[in-house]
Amino acid sequence: MIINLTDTQIARLLDLCEKIAVLRQRIPKPPFEGVNVSLEVARHLRKDLEAANDVLLELGALLRV
Repeated sequence: MIINLTDTQIARLLDLCEKIAVLRQRIPKPPFEGVNVSLEVARHLRKDLEAANDVLLELGALLRV
């Protein structure tokens, strides 16, 4: 499957991906070694992504084109 995007859409796609990457970087490190890091990261990321739901909706719409 090939998605044909305009230059403007590609620029917006990169902007949206950058916003999601920033959310990932803001996730705090686990408090100690025994914590299931993947699960803890997923919990924090879900909370932040839910707060940025409009970004995800727009990203999904761009990729459905």
